[in-house]
Amino acid sequence: GSFEFTDLETDTYKITAKKRGYRKGRQTVMLEEGEDEEIRIEMKKQLKHKPI
Repeated sequence: GSFEFTDLETDTYKITAKKRGYRKGRQTVMLEEGEDEEIRIEMKKQLKHKPI
């Protein structure tokens, strides 16, 4: 999915994306005043362990 956040203050933001069956994706973004930033978070499929 895609999301847009508007009117954020100058700061450092930690973004986490979660979906069942996938490993969490995380990214830290530093925004300055008037700055636009586009990020991509890639989430890798979680391996399922099969009983032996």
